[in-house]
Amino acid sequence: QSRQYSVIDSDAAAPNIDFSQMKEIASSADPKYVIVDVREPDEYSAGHIPHAINIPCKSSPGALGLDPEEFKLTFGIDKPSAEKTLVFYCLAGVRARMSEELAATFGYENRLNYIGSFKDWLDN
Repeated sequence: QSRQYSVIDSDAAAPNIDFSQMKEIASSADPKYVIVDVREPDEYSAGHIPHAINIPCKSSPGALGLDPEEFKLTFGIDKPSAEKTLVFYCLAGVRARMSEELAATFGYENRLNYIGSFKDWLDN
């Protein structure tokens, strides 16, 4: 009997948040949170959650591992500090979970996953 192992410790997965929690974070504009839209730039341009920054996980999976200058050159914004709480979302939740787990490997300990993602945001 074989068992699948992941390099990511599943116990270390970020807590999930729902629409009401996401709405509260987005409307508060609290500087301790950074809302991260991990969809591709064209998806982000077509509409996104207020105050979200775009760090596409498919085309730039190692973005949070870049040094601050490289990050700013690539994305045109400051790299989020590891002290901030990153709130990840995509369209339906799959890319957000992947990105959130990847962020942990780059030293981001404070992470949240908006489980319903943009689809849920639009539905509400």
